[in-house]
Amino acid sequence: MDPLPRFAHDAWLAAIIDSSEDAIISKTTTGIITSWNGSARRLFGYEAEEAIGQPVLMLFPPDRLNEEDRILARINAGERVAHFETERLRKDGRRIPISVTISPIRSKTGDIVGASKIARDISKTRELQQRLEQLNLDLESRVSERTLALELANRELDAFTSAVSHDLRAPLRAVLGFTQALHEDFGPRLPGEALAFLQQIDAATHRMEALVNGLLDLSRQTRGVLQRSELHIDDLARVSWRTLERALGRQLPDLNVDCPHVMYGDDRMLQALLDNLLGNAVKYAGQNRQPKVHIWQEQDDRGQCWVVVQDHGVGFDPAAASRIFEPFTRLHPASDYPGLGLGLATVQRIVARHGGEIVASGKVGGGAEFRFHLGGTLR
Repeated sequence: MDPLPRFAHDAWLAAIIDSSEDAIISKTTTGIITSWNGSARRLFGYEAEEAIGQPVLMLFPPDRLNEEDRILARINAGERVAHFETERLRKDGRRIPISVTISPIRSKTGDIVGASKIARDISKTRELQQRLEQLNLDLESRVSERTLALELANRELDAFTSAVSHDLRAPLRAVLGFTQALHEDFGPRLPGEALAFLQQIDAATHRMEALVNGLLDLSRQTRGVLQRSELHIDDLARVSWRTLERALGRQLPDLNVDCPHVMYGDDRMLQALLDNLLGNAVKYAGQNRQPKVHIWQEQDDRGQCWVVVQDHGVGFDPAAASRIFEPFTRLHPASDYPGLGLGLATVQRIVARHGGEIVASGKVGGGAEFRFHLGGTLR
């Protein structure tokens, strides 16, 4: 293809410059405007004949006049000034935020004879940034408010649980004492039906005492300041396993645990968490089955360190997974598997105190799996 004639090339180049969405302005080495495209007119409000031949300082707010000396010094030294944000004045006196790139213009002999400025209006970008910053501030404020409200609610709940539990203990002890006295002093003379009623009262009162103690334990386990330290899940799990063996009075199969990575949490709370999870694994192993438990760590694509506790026991209905951590929830008959339904509620609250997450999955007859993280990454 034949090269364009000189006049056609110049017209073609001028058309490109004039159709640009960015303001393109050229000036001399002393800051006098020598060219002004259509976008410069739209951005600053001056016609070309009003701007060409005028000092570029006409576009500078009074508090930014010193910028021009620094810009010209760099241009005259042959530097390119790339993408800096500043403000300039429109003809109507309004300040507008712009992003500017300025490059030196050289003659055929290589001498610097001027500068070319490309300016872009960033008003909408600034507005979006300000809105985003305000949204972040609002979000932080709301999170702080809700965190404070949650802390207050937790403190009130702990205080209520403690007070009610202590207040209930006195009448419970009285009921237990009177039922024992009735049984010892009048048991032989009571009709069979009355004796059965007395035994039911005694059993219900003991269950109520166990519930009160369970609520106190739930409150104690998750109360107070979190004392974080480095810990190994392996060590805590083996302590829980040995404690279970002593409580049961028998030896359990070896615990399959593979958690080499250090985690960061409150060792007292994490010990209680594993006591509950491993205690459930042993309790729900199933009739005439030895409990088999596997514990390991894995990392997700966000770098979160998850601990997985998997057993091969009786499992549970997957449809109940969403409510398994609710206090007093029982998924199996109490006659087969005694308990209060507070163990997993304690586990969930401990994980939440650490800023983590716990997820349960299982199937009837196919075991259960509990996965939790404490908000940290593998190390």
